[in-house]
Amino acid sequence: MTNKAKPIEIITGHDIQVITREVYFVQPCNKSYFTEDAAINKYAHILASDEFSKLGKPTNEPDIKTQLPDGTPAFKRGAMLPEYIDRQAEIYRDLKQKLKREKHILQLEKEWQKANTKLEEAREDVVIKYGRLQEAITNK
Repeated sequence: MTNKAKPIEIITGHDIQVITREVYFVQPCNKSYFTEDAAINKYAHILASDEFSKLGKPTNEPDIKTQLPDGTPAFKRGAMLPEYIDRQAEIYRDLKQKLKREKHILQLEKEWQKANTKLEEAREDVVIKYGRLQEAITNK
């Protein structure tokens, strides 16, 4: 197997020290999973950001120019605007309600399928029992 760190050393011109260590993956490689709430929250932020960008409104307060300890100039991102936070929370609530309705509909569909299966089985049972009744009447 080739040394993957060597091309980086050539390109950057810096001395890179490669240390091999054991690595333990908690999640499967190249996959990350959100909880349902986290996914809805992320989607609400995306929708709110898109909405604000279409309207030309800022989502955050202006950036603040600061300096790092070594004197390098840097920008500190401004806080999110209360209007944006309120809109994101409203979108989040709407998405949660829609998801709750969808889950309820799926639950009702499952219950209907189960009841429909029982009905079909009962109909088959009725046909069999009716056939036996007719047979008993004719064999009297």
